[in-house]
Parts: sequence; structure tokens; C-alpha cells
Amino acid sequence: LWVGHKPPAQTYLSSGDGGLPELPPLACTSLAAWGEATADGKLVAGATGDHDMSYQVTIVAFPDDGIPFVYTTFGATGTLPTVGPNWFFGHPGMNLKGLTYVHHGGGPKMLEPPSSWGYGIRRGASVMHMLRYEETAVTAREQECAWPIGDIGYGDQATVGGFYADDEYGYIIE
Repeated sequence: LWVGHKPPAQTYLSSGDGGLPELPPLACTSLAAWGEATADGKLVAGATGDHDMSYQVTIVAFPDDGIPFVYTTFGATGTLPTVGPNWFFGHPGMNLKGLTYVHHGGGPKMLEPPSSWGYGIRRGASVMHMLRYEETAVTAREQECAWPIGDIGYGDQATVGGFYADDEYGYIIE
């Protein structure tokens, strides 16, 4: 459920012949503001899926090692109706140090050549690792840039990346 059991895709969104399947309409919204954009300078963030997300689950973690965090997955089963496996992809999340996973930040742009696709860390696992071990958006960005691209062929949820912010900084890696 966390990583899947198939090798990396060979075609975009596992379409087989290389043609793209019909994609559902984009249906997620997010925002974040901090610094001069807020009354007290503190981060304000929000995200919604704007679609049926089945049985969402919010994980409240108090790990023996790392930072306590909360993270909401789109489905308790690691899959979504009409979307299929999403490997516990979701949003939002935040940790006790102030790092916030606002949103996934976008969808697959399908720009990376298939030769760069491969095994990597799926989004749900990377978000929980990031929230558990990183204190700031700067160190989160550095960690994400150190990880492999992953399986772009299976879409946004099959890779690391996303929209992270804290009271000082924010970034989006799609």
C-alpha cells in the first residue's frame, strides 16, 4: 500500500501505448501566506481536495525518534475512487517545529524523459519522513533535492515534492 508492487512505469500514467488517458479535472486548491502578508507574520495555510476523497484519515504521530506531526491522507486504503492507487498521498500536514506540508503543489508535467524515471520515494512516505525529521522549509527543500526523481510515469503521487512552508520560507517542487 505504501510503495506499490509494480516496477516504475514505462509510459505516462501507465497508458501502455504512450498516449495519455483521459485525466480527471484538476480539483485541488491551496494557499499559504506569511511575513508581511499576515497580521503577525506567522504562517497561515490551507488546502482542499475539492473532490470525493473516500475515507480520509488524519495521522497524529508521536515518534520515538523525530518530531511529532500530523498528516492527512486522501484514503485509509491507500487508493482513491476513479484515481486508483495513491500510496497514502494527501495533504495537509505539519510538525511541532512549524514545517507545514501545504499541498502537493501541482500535477505531473510529463517533462522528464522516461530514461530518468525509476525507483524513488512515493509522495506519502516522503511527506511523513519530511515532517518527522525536518524543522524548516529550507532543510526540507535540501532533502527533497537529494532524493531521486522517482516514478514520474505514475504521476505526482509517485514522486517526492510538494508545497512546503514555515514562518520564514516556502517552496513548491512539482
